[in-house]
Amino acid sequence: MIHRRPGKSKIKIMSEEQAVRVYQAAMRADESGKHPGMTLLVALLMVCGMRRSEILGLSFDAVNLDTETVTIFRTVVAGEKGEPITRDERAKSETSIRTISVPSEFVPMIQKHRTVINQMVLAWGKGYQREPLLLFPTFGGAPLPPGVLTIRLRQLHRQAGVKGVAPTRGFRHGMASAMVAGGIDIKTVSERLGHSTTNFTLQTYVHAVNGRDKAAADQLGKQFSAMMAASDKP
Repeated sequence: MIHRRPGKSKIKIMSEEQAVRVYQAAMRADESGKHPGMTLLVALLMVCGMRRSEILGLSFDAVNLDTETVTIFRTVVAGEKGEPITRDERAKSETSIRTISVPSEFVPMIQKHRTVINQMVLAWGKGYQREPLLLFPTFGGAPLPPGVLTIRLRQLHRQAGVKGVAPTRGFRHGMASAMVAGGIDIKTVSERLGHSTTNFTLQTYVHAVNGRDKAAADQLGKQFSAMMAASDKP
């Protein structure tokens, strides 16, 4: 049994079926040209479980396509008036500065998105902010205000018919729970999330996945029946 800290409300995770619908909505947003890169952004949230500040601070110098990894070392947080503030080498904690593996399927997606960003740079001209060259910036290359990303993700959720799931944390919690349900050890899950302790991961981010507990009970029941059958033998 996982005990949660008093006063902490349970966060609803993004189910696999909901994630697919949001991903499809992101693809439509990409195709419209309104918000370039939303497909990749949602894919990274689904698989990497990044915090909002981390994905907004992700730049191409943090992406290594040869090793198929991304390194979290820059964040973009909201100031008092919602303005974006970039923090280099100052992620949420020491363990937040980390390198995450991405699936091979992401390589062509990132390459395609780099082409889109290069086109934006050329179209904007000299004033485009190239240092750092962010994956998900404003059209002029500046960091996207965190609140704007939240609004865009909520729009995708509405289009996908997803209710009550936090825009970025829902993906983060869902990824952690899916990894544990899939048999990935808690230390690996904790390191991928950038947590300082595995206990924090268990208490805060790992949720029961519908049907998993029943499946576990069924499996244990089979083992128990086998033991009982063996004990009945003379």
